[in-house]
Amino acid sequence: MTRFLAIISIVWGISMAHFSYSSVATAVTDGQWSSTTTWSPGVPGCYDTIIIPAGITVNVDDHVDLMAACSDSVFLMVYGTLTFSTGKKLSLPCGSDVVVFPGGSIMPGGGGGNSNYIEMCNTVYWNAGDGPLFGPSELCDGGCPPSQLPIELLYFTAKLNDNTRKADLHWATASEIDNDYFTVERSANGEDWIEILQVDGAGNSSVQLEYFEVDAQPLIYGDSYYQLKQTDFDGDFSYSPIVRLSSDGTTEFIMYPNPVDQDDQVVLTFPDNTRNPVEVVIYSIEGKLIYQATYDISDSYQIILDVGVEFQSGMYLVKTELISAKLIVK
Repeated sequence: MTRFLAIISIVWGISMAHFSYSSVATAVTDGQWSSTTTWSPGVPGCYDTIIIPAGITVNVDDHVDLMAACSDSVFLMVYGTLTFSTGKKLSLPCGSDVVVFPGGSIMPGGGGGNSNYIEMCNTVYWNAGDGPLFGPSELCDGGCPPSQLPIELLYFTAKLNDNTRKADLHWATASEIDNDYFTVERSANGEDWIEILQVDGAGNSSVQLEYFEVDAQPLIYGDSYYQLKQTDFDGDFSYSPIVRLSSDGTTEFIMYPNPVDQDDQVVLTFPDNTRNPVEVVIYSIEGKLIYQATYDISDSYQIILDVGVEFQSGMYLVKTELISAKLIVK
């Protein structure tokens, strides 16, 4: 069993289980790799997660040599198309990974044979002579985190509907691979779970998909806890982070689970009137800055944070503009 990979719509900062990157560079229009107008917030650099969204083509127009410039790995996610001008190359540092998702592709461009290639740690993983590389495919020098597949969860929320007194359940995925179905599970204590709903998955998808379901009988007294169980066609399954719903309909700030295990995920749920975007800053108890990122929470008022290796066992202070809360890592 694994937890879903969470990719959040942010402006832009991301943290992934098993891997730590300082920022995310996302292609926002068709263009050249070396052009600042192709990327937000700028041309990819060291430690970055690099995302080419579906429908966008980025062309490698020069020898992109991050291997020489960077001391740590990068992570390239291709939902759209990566192409090469004749004779151009992409050199990535040791421990880097390239994942091509369904609908994505890496195209040889005008060159042939060995003229265009992707190398990591001085090893060529793909060249033009191999022909087009279509998703789902992986080029792994760093092992390719297994949590990348099969689901990329953007958010999962549970809110009490004031009119119906039922629980509205929303979630969205950025991509799905061999996804048979979702199961919504509910708990009164966050430990003992019952299945309440089953929803068909999309199978394979490289575009954002939205899901909406209703729990007609949320728990009357106390809190309700929800999680998604995702099951592949081959029977493998994984779980989302757990979210908490207050039975009285209040919309206070919630951070759950807390305490949280290292290498797990913690969900931050904000009141609906929270000003967007939200900057999250996390300090150690000694005052050392551990994490800082700005998030767009307009879709869900929720942030899913990966508690990676930078979080050792202990107490941390989570701060936003209006909120200060303690997080305990076990």
